[in-house]
Amino acid sequence: MADILVIALTPDAAREASLRKLREACPDANLVLLTSPEGAARLAPLADEVWSEGVAKGPGRFLALARRISWMSFSAVHDLEAAPLTRVMRFCVWPRPKWRLHKAL
Repeated sequence: MADILVIALTPDAAREASLRKLREACPDANLVLLTSPEGAARLAPLADEVWSEGVAKGPGRFLALARRISWMSFSAVHDLEAAPLTRVMRFCVWPRPKWRLHKAL
């Protein structure tokens, strides 16, 4: 079973639709959702595990989040935010999973 991280910090209809499509495409995958507390309330039913710490504020929190992602050894990361912070994060995660950027509709 593949472990897939989905980054959706800002919950909206487009990100919810993308997460729903991913869940349908990978029904056996373990989907871990990185989101905000607001996103956890809205998107949690579509994921197997929810990390609701939201945006990593400050360099220490950013590096701790990158380390946590590294330790999980995800097979893929689907970045529904495609924000500068999450784009930089992919270079801080080792080993590097396939990192797919999805632009919001």
